[in-house]
Amino acid sequence: MLGGNQEIIGNTVAEILSKTSVTSTDQGQTVLPEREGAYKRRYLDNFDHWILDKKTNEKTSDESAALLETIYTDLKEQFPDADFKFAGWMTVYASKHKFFGIGPNNKFRSGAGGSVLKHQKNNYRIAKIGGIPTTMAYPFTLGKPHSARGEKEYSFFIPDIDSYNTYKDLIFKVINDSNEMATTYWKNTLKIDYNKGIVRAHGIDINNDIPKVEALCQEYLDPDYTYDV
Repeated sequence: MLGGNQEIIGNTVAEILSKTSVTSTDQGQTVLPEREGAYKRRYLDNFDHWILDKKTNEKTSDESAALLETIYTDLKEQFPDADFKFAGWMTVYASKHKFFGIGPNNKFRSGAGGSVLKHQKNNYRIAKIGGIPTTMAYPFTLGKPHSARGEKEYSFFIPDIDSYNTYKDLIFKVINDSNEMATTYWKNTLKIDYNKGIVRAHGIDINNDIPKVEALCQEYLDPDYTYDV
């Protein structure tokens, strides 16, 4: 009599379990939400859930996880009023603007990679931070408007915890600059619309002039357009 119902119940339970990722921890079980699609951002509740998700589903190394936890702790201390979000990256917001993002990095399995905002006081150059590699997130190619995206920020890569500890003061110097751009000078962040021939930034106002935009992109988006911290 119960055979049919038991089969239905069993299938229902299996379907529910397939939609979550359950991981055992010392505190019990943590249920991670299902990914709803390749283009739908999934947010986790806190750092612990986020790093557990990285280790469970992306095989993030213990070394990288420990580095990210150290950075998270330092960020919380440095920016107690900032808003933290945990999706693909851990991102940090001030005045509702993102000024820092970081996550595991495939190139540096024991490290991490992230991004900060360029600062107007450095004429939107990329910081050179000792042994911490920095560059544009996307290589600019003349004639390809989409390659000018990500213009207002640059990427950095922390190879491991030792590198982080060695260059921590310099790293936080550029993070503080990024925070200042988000809180005080957001309207002056570098904005480029290649197709419309527009550039907006501190001291720059280009309108409907694609040749000027191309010339500026070749200078400002060059990975060698740098300054020493």
